[in-house]
Amino acid sequence: MKTLQNLLTHPIFLSGIFAWFSAQFIKAIVSIFRTRGKMRKRDLFLSLVWSTGGMPSSHSAVVAAVTVAVGIKTGFDSILFIVSFFFA
Repeated sequence: MKTLQNLLTHPIFLSGIFAWFSAQFIKAIVSIFRTRGKMRKRDLFLSLVWSTGGMPSSHSAVVAAVTVAVGIKTGFDSILFIVSFFFA
């Protein structure tokens, strides 16, 4: 249980979650403006949580955020950052 708590409170994990949430939130805002506010609350929630595709890409946001967080945490000259940079 302590391992799960450590994972969920780790700064690198949190940066990825925050990036995913931010990208999904921006997609929902864009959807509201595209539909001129005619979107139902249920559809807005589904768009916010499960929308795929489009910009901004939540996958790209997570990968970029985690890579930068690894660089900040371990140093931009560390082997771990170099590996995460090339996987990104």
